[in-house]
Amino acid sequence: MADAIQNAGCDHADDVRVCGRGSGVGEGVRSPMTEAEWLASDDPISMHGAVPRALEHAGHRDPRVRRKRELFGAACCRLVWPEVIDARSRRCVEHLERQFDEERDLSGEQARAIFRSAEAVIRGAGLAGSESQREAAFAVHAACEPAYVIDCLLHFDGRGATTVHARQIADLLREIVGNPFRPVAFAPEWRTSTARAVALQMYETREFSAMPILADALQDAGCDSADVLDHCRGPGPHVYGCWVVDAVLAKG
Repeated sequence: MADAIQNAGCDHADDVRVCGRGSGVGEGVRSPMTEAEWLASDDPISMHGAVPRALEHAGHRDPRVRRKRELFGAACCRLVWPEVIDARSRRCVEHLERQFDEERDLSGEQARAIFRSAEAVIRGAGLAGSESQREAAFAVHAACEPAYVIDCLLHFDGRGATTVHARQIADLLREIVGNPFRPVAFAPEWRTSTARAVALQMYETREFSAMPILADALQDAGCDSADVLDHCRGPGPHVYGCWVVDAVLAKG
């Protein structure tokens, strides 16, 4: 997290030192996990530790890894969205979601300004809300680092309007990372104009009720992957960064 906020333009030594001390969550964890355990687990700490290369730390420069990492962080923040009351924090999460897909990218200085404004929320007068609202602000601040945002949500106060369960975070990991034990070789011919149109519409509206329709479009295109089709027809959750939608749009 220290690297992330420094890269975003943070020059406050105290904040960098606090973020750099480590939460202990997921750090150095490489405990074995089977495919069956991954698919059934409700322990996001162990899941994150078992697949370190899928999300990695903020210093990792592979844009595909960075996309998954930051969209996972944004999806976690959406779990406590009612408690994210400051417009600066909300804009930061929206930037994390849209930064990879906008036709015209923000300049580096504009992006740094967004992160600095979100950072300001957790200092001074920015912490004037309820305890759950303050916890949500810290989750946004930690969004670029999976271990930290998991830690924030697992310690979310829950006395506000929102309660977060470990299973919800685990489901988001599966939604965005997919099955790291059996990656799907996504055939280019499955990316038909119909499938792409359905996928784009869901990302533009952030409404994923058309996932079964996407499954039909993929099946019509020759997709015979049970993992892909079952995911589309399953209960979800489905969020911005869904591994199947990303694959359809060649973003994964």
